[in-house]
Amino acid sequence: ISFHCSGLRSWAATGGPRSEPVTPMDSSIGEADQSILLDSALRSVAGVDCGVALAKYFVWREDQAWTLKALDRKVLVLGACAGIAGLTLGKLGAEVTCSHSELEVVDALHRSIASNGLAGQVTAQSLDWTNPETYMVSCLFDLIIAAPGHALAASRASESAFVQALSAHMARGRRTTALLVYKHTLERELHMFTTLAEAGLGLQRLEDGAGKAVAATREQPSSVFGGSYFVPMDDSNFVEAVRNAEFADENLTKVQIFWVHRRGRARRMGR
Repeated sequence: ISFHCSGLRSWAATGGPRSEPVTPMDSSIGEADQSILLDSALRSVAGVDCGVALAKYFVWREDQAWTLKALDRKVLVLGACAGIAGLTLGKLGAEVTCSHSELEVVDALHRSIASNGLAGQVTAQSLDWTNPETYMVSCLFDLIIAAPGHALAASRASESAFVQALSAHMARGRRTTALLVYKHTLERELHMFTTLAEAGLGLQRLEDGAGKAVAATREQPSSVFGGSYFVPMDDSNFVEAVRNAEFADENLTKVQIFWVHRRGRARRMGR
């Protein structure tokens, strides 16, 4: 799967998305013979590195016949950023809801969904972490994916608001779990991990056999994830573990991928 940007002007001029990508980006998020079109308004949205890493992980796990097949999943993207991971999951067969607090981003996500022919598979709607009235708690999601660091860095939402939104959609009694992608930029972002622990959420980090965080960049194949697995983390020391993470040589963007679960419901995800 590769992703490209489609222009807003072509949409306005023709009444719909162009059938071919324009301004192609030299990026790859998998080896499948598919293409993801991103609306040009999303090019400046932060979180592309995290979105690519997570998208490639899903492609790899699908190739490995993961027991949690994307095909069987109902997914909420909590803060969709550029929408790369959500659109990829839609391509793989998941039923995906992409959410974002900014209406302009939601509109651009709608256009990207249409451009990719995923209107029956992926939706987009407004969800503000700071406003519980916008939460979709009446829906039962199997999986939540999020890359909150960039929003926190921009001071658009507090760590507690993000964790509140995440926890609300992972209410006790549900089987919902989450994948959180994080790229460290500011020290204050790390408080989020303390808040996660205080909310009764546990973390496992995706690592290689040497205990180093694994992720793929735009130029790398999804096979970078080969041999990786989720390793439980000590909930009394999340911040230090994240701050002092070691990274696999291939993890050039220094992204960390975490499996988030309610404590007491943890199970180790296989290799």
